[in-house]
Amino acid sequence: MKHVIKVINTLLFVTIVLILSLSIGKKLGQIRWSDEIEELTGTNMTDSYSVSETSDKGERTSDPIDVEKPTNDLNAKPTEKEVSGNPDLAEKPSDSAILALSSEQSGYYYLKLDQTKRQTYLEMLYAITNFRDVTLSTVNEADLQDTFQLLLLDHPEVFYSRNYSYVKYKLGAKVTSIVFQPSFTMTEDEAKSLTSEMEKELDAIVQGAPAVASDYEKVKYVTEYIVFSTTYDKSVEDANNPATLLLKHRGTCGGYSALTQLLLTRLGVQTTTVIGDATNREGTDAHAWNLVKVSGLYYHHDVTWCDMDFSEGDSDGYPLGDAMNYRYFLVTTKDILQNHTIDHKEYVPEVTATMDNYFVREGLYFTTFDPEVLAAAVQRQKDAGKSCVQFLCSDAEVYRQFYDHLLTESHIFDYVNDPTVSGHYMSEESENWILFWF
Repeated sequence: MKHVIKVINTLLFVTIVLILSLSIGKKLGQIRWSDEIEELTGTNMTDSYSVSETSDKGERTSDPIDVEKPTNDLNAKPTEKEVSGNPDLAEKPSDSAILALSSEQSGYYYLKLDQTKRQTYLEMLYAITNFRDVTLSTVNEADLQDTFQLLLLDHPEVFYSRNYSYVKYKLGAKVTSIVFQPSFTMTEDEAKSLTSEMEKELDAIVQGAPAVASDYEKVKYVTEYIVFSTTYDKSVEDANNPATLLLKHRGTCGGYSALTQLLLTRLGVQTTTVIGDATNREGTDAHAWNLVKVSGLYYHHDVTWCDMDFSEGDSDGYPLGDAMNYRYFLVTTKDILQNHTIDHKEYVPEVTATMDNYFVREGLYFTTFDPEVLAAAVQRQKDAGKSCVQFLCSDAEVYRQFYDHLLTESHIFDYVNDPTVSGHYMSEESENWILFWF
C-alpha cells in the first residue's frame, strides 16, 4: 500500500511529497503454485523425464507440476504416456509411520481435512521429510494440489520442498496407483544443516520475548522483531524462504508469513498462513499473511504490510526507520478484504473480533475528535521512548477533523519536540489513518 509522506516546514510551509510503496511479492515460491502441466520440452521444469515405451500394460503421467506459477486453470490435465512392463512403484509408508505422524499433527488446515485427504497429507509429509518418493493411498489426482498446498501452509519448516511431480499408473481407463515425487531445493544434508542453524536463531529470538506475556504481547514482540530486523527485498535469492528472512534479514511476503508462523508457534500462539492476492496502487499480486488466534479469537495479521521499510535512509534529513504500520496488525475479515482476497476461503473463518487490534488495545482508535485525547496518546508514546504516534479514526468525518487540526491548521507543531524543525507525517485517507513524528 502506498502512502504519502509529507514534510511541513515551519518557515516556508513547503510540502514535499514522497511516494513510498509497501511492495507485495509477485510469486510465492513456497506456497503459491499451479497445476498447469507443461510439455517436457518446455521451460521451468523440475525433475522432468521422458517416457516413450509403448505397451498395453498401462499408462503413466510423468510431467512435473510447476508450483510457483500462479494460474486459474484448475482443470488442466497431465500428459499421459504409455510404459511397458510391470510398474516399479515407490514404497508405501507403513501404517505405523503414518500413525506416528498423525499423532504429531496440530496444523490448522490438517484438522479441517476429511480422513481421506488427511491420509494423503500425511503420506506427502512422510515423503518430504524422508526425501523420497512414495506411493499414495489415493488414486484421485484431483486432491493432490490442494492437499500439498495446505501441507506447506501448515509446515513452514519444510522450506526445502516447494513443488512436486507425480506418476499416474493406469490400466485402460482406470488409475491403479499414483506415485508422489516431491522436488527439493537442496540435498537432505544441506536441509538438516540449515534447519539446525535456523533452530539456534529461532531459539535466541524466542528467549528474548517477555518472560510473562499475553498472546497480544507475543504477537507484538514477534512482529516488531521481524519488521525492525528485516528489509523487504524481492531481489534476494530465495526471497520467500523463511530461512532467508531469518538468516539474511531480507525477503518477501512468503518469508515474512512463514517466519511469523514459526516464531509465534514456538511462543504458544496458534498461527497459520493465508494466501491470496493483495492490491496496492501498483496493481494486484500474489500475497501471503497470517491467521493468528489471540486470546481465543482469530485475527488476520499481515507482517509484510506492517513493514514500511524505510531502510534506505532519511527523508529530508529526518530518520524514518523506527516506524511500522500497525494498520494490518490483528484485523478483521472486513479490514483485510479492503485490499486482499483470500484463497481457500472454505477453511478461513469470518473474523470479527477487534479487542486485540493494535489501535483498540493501545487506545489509539478514535471515534470522536478530541485534541486532548490525542495529546495524551502522544505523551504515552513519548514516555515509552517512541519517536512517532499513529492512530486510526472510526470514520471519514473524524479523520478529516484530526487531519485539519494537525495539518491544515498546523497544530502538528503543538506535539513535536522541536517546532523549529520540519514536521513529518503520513496519512491514508481511504483507511482513516494518520502517523506523525514528534
